[in-house]
Amino acid sequence: MAIARSLMTYLLLTVIYQIYLSRLADQVPLDDRLLVNFIYIPLSLGFLCAVFNWGTIFRTIVIAALIPVLPGLLQGGDPAKSGMEFYIIFSLSIVFSIGSLGGYFFKSLLVRVIGKSSISREKPVE
Repeated sequence: MAIARSLMTYLLLTVIYQIYLSRLADQVPLDDRLLVNFIYIPLSLGFLCAVFNWGTIFRTIVIAALIPVLPGLLQGGDPAKSGMEFYIIFSLSIVFSIGSLGGYFFKSLLVRVIGKSSISREKPVE
């Protein structure tokens, strides 16, 4: 069940990221484009990956790091700068992983504050 949920999280966030890149990334103003496309959106999606994924921290980081791989390979690279897309995918993977770490620690803090029973739908331990 956990692996299926992780796969569903990966596919959902990859599709969201691909739709964002193909439809909305060009709509961001030029002054903010670098910050939004390379910091804010990857951090947010990495955070969501950690919130939706119920697993270990290692699995969460790996899934978040794999999100930009498929869209990056689908869009291809610049023939004048061959191999540059791999550096961009690598740097985006690091940003996604940092976002997933923040989401993982936020989720663990939320579990401590609210209680595990309300988040995981288990019976409360008395």
